[in-house]
Amino acid sequence: MRPSSLGAVIGFVLMFAAPFSRADVSLPEGFEEATLLQAVKAAAPQTLDIRYLTLKESFRNERRSELRGTLTLNVREDLYREADDELLGPGAEGVSRPVALLKLHRNLEILELPIRVALEKSETRWNIAELRPEPSFEVLGSPLSAFPATALVFGTSRGDAGIRTYQAAVKKAFAEGKAPAAPVKPSAEELSNKAKEAKAQKEQEMKEAKEKKEQETQKAKDRKAQEEKEARLAGIRALAAACTPFRPYEGMIQDLDGMHEIVLTFNRIESDGDLVTAELRAKDAAFQRRDYSGHFRQNLNVPSKVELLLIGKPSTASKGPLRGTTSLIQVQSYFVLTLDDDGNLVGAYGAKNLTSTSSASVLNPTPLNSKYGYPIRFRRRL
Repeated sequence: MRPSSLGAVIGFVLMFAAPFSRADVSLPEGFEEATLLQAVKAAAPQTLDIRYLTLKESFRNERRSELRGTLTLNVREDLYREADDELLGPGAEGVSRPVALLKLHRNLEILELPIRVALEKSETRWNIAELRPEPSFEVLGSPLSAFPATALVFGTSRGDAGIRTYQAAVKKAFAEGKAPAAPVKPSAEELSNKAKEAKAQKEQEMKEAKEKKEQETQKAKDRKAQEEKEARLAGIRALAAACTPFRPYEGMIQDLDGMHEIVLTFNRIESDGDLVTAELRAKDAAFQRRDYSGHFRQNLNVPSKVELLLIGKPSTASKGPLRGTTSLIQVQSYFVLTLDDDGNLVGAYGAKNLTSTSSASVLNPTPLNSKYGYPIRFRRRL
C-alpha cells in the first residue's frame, strides 16, 4: 500500500451492531487498517456504539503522520455526571448530602466528536502514538449503574422531590443556628489524580505547540524551496532566451595582455542550458577567436539564481581568453555569467593553468567569488 498524498481522505464505516466495513482507505505503508479500527473500538466504552469515522491526513513526514476527522457515535444508554455544588446548594451539619446527577446524553442519541490520530514510525513499523476524541470519552458521562442506588437525578420526579427535601432540611438547620457543613476535602488519591491530569494536559499542550511549530517550520521550508525552484526555472528560461543562437553581445575585457573590445556570439543551446556553445573574438581582429562550451548551473551562493559557465578549449597561450604566446603553459579560460535586469550578461572571467593531471572535465571555477577573477559585462548588440 502506497503512502497517501497530503490531504487524502481516509474513511471507515461501521454499520449498526456490525464490524467496520471497508471504504476508501489509504494509510502509511506497513500500517494495517485493522490495527486502527481495533484501537478505536477498544478506546470507546461499552456505553458507546461507533457508527462512522472519517479521517483526513493533515501532516506527513518520514516519521510521523497526523490525521484529523469526525467520530460518529450512538449512545447505548443514558449517561450522567455528578452535579456541581452550585446546583445542589450548600450543606449543613447533621444533614446528609445526597449524590445528585445530571443527565448528559440520552439513549440512542447520536454524537459527533472531533478526533485526532497520530501515527509514528519506529524503524520500519508504524504505531499509534495518539488517539484522542475531543472531548474524551470519559467526559461524555457514565451510566446510572456507576453511581450509588440512592443517587438523585435532576429532572425526574423522584430526584427533584429528594433534592427539594434535602434543601428544605438545610434551610431548617440554618434557622436552628447550625453551622454550614465544612467543605469536603479531596482525598490524597483525588489530589494525586488531579495533579497527574494537570501535568498530562500541560505536556500535551507543549507537545502540540512543538508539533505545530515543527509543521510551520517545515511548511516555511517547503514554501521557500518552491519559491527558489520557481525562481530558478524562470531564471533558466530568461537565460536560455539570452543565449539564442547567433545573438551577439559586445564588451570590454582586460587581462594580462591589456584591454580588448570583444564580441561574444552564441552558436548552440540544448535542453534549457545543458549544453551551450559560443564564440569569442576580438572586434577589430577577426582572426583572434576562441570557441567556448558550457552549461547552466545553480549559483553556489544563491540557490534561486542560475548562471552560465563557459569554458574555453585549452591551448598554449597567455592567461587571457584570446591571445597566444610562445609560452608552453597550457591555459584554460572561463566565464561565469548571469543576466541582469537590463538584459546584459554580467559576471567574471578567469584562467587556469592545466597540468598533466587536470582537464576541462574537472574544472569547476567560481570566479564570481574569487579575487583572481576579472569583472566582465556584455551588452546585447542591436
